[in-house]
Amino acid sequence: MTTNFETLELLERLVSFDTTSRNSNIELVDFIRETLDAHGIAYDVVPDASGEKQALLATIPARDGSMTGGIAFSAHTDVVPVDGQPWTREPFSLSASDGKVYGRGTTDMKGFVAVALKTVLDAAKADLSRPLHLAFSYDEEVGCKGIRPLIDHMKESGKVPDIAIIGEPTSMQPVIEHKGKIALTCRVRGEPGHSSYAADKVNAVIYAARLVSFISELSEKIPEMEKADAAFVAPNSSLHVGRFEGGGALNMIPEECLFQFETRYRPEFDAEALVQLIQEHAHQVLEPQMHAMNADTGFSWEPLIAYPPFMTRDGSRALEMVTRATGLNDTGKVDYGTEAGIFSEYGGIDSVVMGPGDMAQGHQPDEFIEVSQLVTAETVLGKIVDELRSS
Repeated sequence: MTTNFETLELLERLVSFDTTSRNSNIELVDFIRETLDAHGIAYDVVPDASGEKQALLATIPARDGSMTGGIAFSAHTDVVPVDGQPWTREPFSLSASDGKVYGRGTTDMKGFVAVALKTVLDAAKADLSRPLHLAFSYDEEVGCKGIRPLIDHMKESGKVPDIAIIGEPTSMQPVIEHKGKIALTCRVRGEPGHSSYAADKVNAVIYAARLVSFISELSEKIPEMEKADAAFVAPNSSLHVGRFEGGGALNMIPEECLFQFETRYRPEFDAEALVQLIQEHAHQVLEPQMHAMNADTGFSWEPLIAYPPFMTRDGSRALEMVTRATGLNDTGKVDYGTEAGIFSEYGGIDSVVMGPGDMAQGHQPDEFIEVSQLVTAETVLGKIVDELRSS
């Protein structure tokens, strides 16, 4: 922390902003804007509909003035809550010990934000053959909500990168594949009444439980639907129920029940067909039983989160670039989702996932990142910028 723009000093400021997804991230974006202003780097701010969240796109143009193409370093600015976690340190104040720095978001993923920002600041006056972009989004942790509007702005403004490096924590190993996610809320409408009439009423909790049982049985069949891939921690796609609420007093028949479920699915797995099987069982098997007692009962659905899986394209220049910069030929696959799938599928942008830190520390109490990982990330991103200088 010896100069105004060293990585650790930047990270200290970034961690100090409580950008838990339920909060605004504007103070953090304002800090980044002030930092870019001090170096004469142009940027665009992309607000959400509420005006409480902002994405940011900064660009150093190529030597010919072009802002189209080039490389983007991409990250989200929001973090997960610390509520109920047994932190032994102040989560929104950076602290250091034994070669590690602690604080919410150090790994996921303000460490990369700091490195990417410092790299771009260092390149502010560089003579680049292609543009260099920073793409910082919001609300990734609650469903990748901020990245599509940012990509829309890239297209509208003519500042679409050729390559995006999404800096989620991978211990600086290039990641070429990750799972997608579809999550829904299922609401079950039953029929209220006194429990002494239970045999003649539609119990919302019971019918919700019957559908959850079907989901459980279906989840066990997934290994029959696709070949396992040991490169993932969980080698198959998955189906999971994570929330179940219903009922009140024991002597009252529950009129309403809800549960939430998700599938995390590998590329080329038909997750929509899996969800359709669940909905068909609800409407074609269970609802007729319910309607036999009361036609005004049944199932309804609300989408929660959906983002696509990711797989690097054949002949990916993004992968070639990070392979040269890291010197690593090994690649990985991860079970968690990132914005890479949206960059690739929605934006049509050649992408790869690579960033400092280990996701094992992400979302945890006393979250930390090793300083050596930040140093490695600085070196690798510096080499990527050097390619833009020399080509």
